[in-house]
Amino acid sequence: MTSLTAAQRSLYFAQTLDPTTPYVIAQYAELTGELDADRLESATVIAHREFGIAGLHLRVTDGVPELHDDVNIAVVGERLDFRRFDNPVGAATSWMQHEWSTATLSSDQPLTIAKLLRVGPDRWFWYYRAHHIALDGEILSRPVDEGVSGDVRF
Repeated sequence: MTSLTAAQRSLYFAQTLDPTTPYVIAQYAELTGELDADRLESATVIAHREFGIAGLHLRVTDGVPELHDDVNIAVVGERLDFRRFDNPVGAATSWMQHEWSTATLSSDQPLTIAKLLRVGPDRWFWYYRAHHIALDGEILSRPVDEGVSGDVRF
């Protein structure tokens, strides 16, 4: 368990006072062409480990919020395939909008998630959402392969 910083505690209390307002960073990147999805997901997990946020979730004990790192919590969720819809891009966009706008602080949910959404034969959205308690804009703006040791290219 790790104590929250003053800024993280402020975010936690703001979120608990207004649980309907998500304090998250959510974004997606459109990927076209041939994709090595396994490699992208592996790089995401490695980056999370190096940034120290893999499996990070919030636990509240006796009213005190703390960060807990659980290696059993998956960083990357299942891949979602929207090609069955008449408008795959619209369906994926709606899914992302719903996902980030309903994100809450829950002790059984990770503070970060990453998913690959397939919207065409060679077209994907790489979706990423993180609660501000886990990440700030500076860290999230770094490319995934910049935070990964070794030679990882897509």
